[in-house]
Amino acid sequence: MGSLDIYPATTCARAVASGGCAAPPPVSDFVAAVDPEDACQQAIDAGLVVHRAYPLNCETSIPALIGV
Repeated sequence: MGSLDIYPATTCARAVASGGCAAPPPVSDFVAAVDPEDACQQAIDAGLVVHRAYPLNCETSIPALIGV
């Protein structure tokens, strides 16, 4: 079973600074798969607002974005 990493919203700024979507993908011959239910639960545990479990669609809550 694979793993899913959930990062705080501040990590997005680092991703954009490093090239964002235009950055080359990491070199790997292994693609981890995560059970959709586990991924959804990890997102909830991380404090994300889940809109859809499959495909996983979630976002950071407004209070978390403004630091409340």
